[in-house]
Amino acid sequence: MIQIPGKMLNTGNIIIYNYLTTNKINNKQYVGMHCTFNVEDNYLGSGKYLLKAIRKYGKENFTREILCICTSVEEAHKKEEEYIKYYSTLKPFGYNLSPTGGLKYGGTHSEEVKKQISESSKGRIFSEESKQKLKNSISGEKHWCYGKKQSKESIEKRRISMIGKNKGKKQKLETVEKNRQSHLGNKHTEETKIKIGLASKNRIITDETKEKLRQAALKQWDRQLNRVRD
Repeated sequence: MIQIPGKMLNTGNIIIYNYLTTNKINNKQYVGMHCTFNVEDNYLGSGKYLLKAIRKYGKENFTREILCICTSVEEAHKKEEEYIKYYSTLKPFGYNLSPTGGLKYGGTHSEEVKKQISESSKGRIFSEESKQKLKNSISGEKHWCYGKKQSKESIEKRRISMIGKNKGKKQKLETVEKNRQSHLGNKHTEETKIKIGLASKNRIITDETKEKLRQAALKQWDRQLNRVRD
């Protein structure tokens, strides 16, 4: 087991490590990676089948061994894959679902760590240079969705999943104003205008849709009148 220097135990800095959780009753194991401010937080893991086993056997029947300390999340993910293979922790022999593990496969940070990361990020101001670097890192070919076409089935599933999520919710006036200001001066390029025009040609609008548009326009008109009266 890796011995953590005392100065690293609870310094307020994030510690990234790989760990091995073992069920003392059936010896099944789970490999994971964890980001925390305190390695003594008794974190055992958040895998689906691991959590199910913890509920069944009790937390007291599981032990956690820290395998290595990492310098980045990327390194931790790479090590995680190696340890899963080395300890043979894939289901049904263990509790890991994926041979590569990682947060992108359904794992999550603990609520405590999420809160701490959120608090540490508050008030952080990015320079214009940093903002541009972030923008460049996810633009064009670097974007994870570049060159990929979503199926109609995927689009429909996402649409259905969003139905009702914002129903009854009202944006703060401050948020509305920020959105408005962010769009001031924005103009479509000529290329975009042409694409919009071509996409609109031969579009058939049903009577139901026309009525919805009419009702929406009336509501907008009423709101404008009320603002004038106020």
